[in-house]
Amino acid sequence: MKAVLSVLGIAFIIAWLVLWLAVKITFGAIHLLVLIGVVLIVFAFLKAA
Repeated sequence: MKAVLSVLGIAFIIAWLVLWLAVKITFGAIHLLVLIGVVLIVFAFLKAA
């Protein structure tokens, strides 16, 4: 029983780490896409002027 709980605990910690890293990468990608979108809009306005 103790071995099963240890394996389950390790699995939960690994799952938490993977999900935490996925959230960090996703937030970074969202901010990068917003930044690229703003830059493209500014370039469009500058080209039109």
